[in-house]
Amino acid sequence: MVSPEDFYSEDGIKRILAECRERLQLRAEGKLPEVEQDYQSYLRSSLWRRIKRRVLKRDQRICGCCGGEGKVVHHRSYAPDVMEGKADDMLATVCEGCHAIMHFDENGAKRSAEETERIFLGGQRQTEIPTPKIDLRRTFQAKPAEWPRMTAVQRKLWEEAKQRMLCERHIAKGHMEYQRILDSLNDPQDSRLARVERVFKVPRIGG
Repeated sequence: MVSPEDFYSEDGIKRILAECRERLQLRAEGKLPEVEQDYQSYLRSSLWRRIKRRVLKRDQRICGCCGGEGKVVHHRSYAPDVMEGKADDMLATVCEGCHAIMHFDENGAKRSAEETERIFLGGQRQTEIPTPKIDLRRTFQAKPAEWPRMTAVQRKLWEEAKQRMLCERHIAKGHMEYQRILDSLNDPQDSRLARVERVFKVPRIGG
């Protein structure tokens, strides 16, 4: 079974490709489980797109688990009323990281519905982050291996730490235009890089 962590390692990518080939073969032979086919079709349906937009708007795109930015709509139940959009109280906006934590354990094994619900109700309050690894030769900095299971709050903290370290590296090389970005990152009233770039028109640093 593919887990979220597989997207961030070479062996994991190989497992994903192997599973994709296997599933494509099963689909071509008409052997893909009917339930799975139905659910994947449902997620592509206009009905689900309408439900998802409605729930994201209701929740103001705030993750109900960690309080960060939410982009995923989580099914707390797969009852017919929920699937038909008649019981939105059993749908919740969550972030990608919280969704992964709720559905999979640290080893990539799928959790039971009861455990998933318990984790959702308990929330995620962790704020610790791995130290960003900075390489000025790269246009985009590599995400940490922990990224798939980092909450939206942790991801935002990591991004800010990454930008701060990038600025410090550039300043050390004499690129003083980055001092203004660093000052803004250190200002609790304004730590969003997009705002800094818009106001000061400085070059964009590696993502």
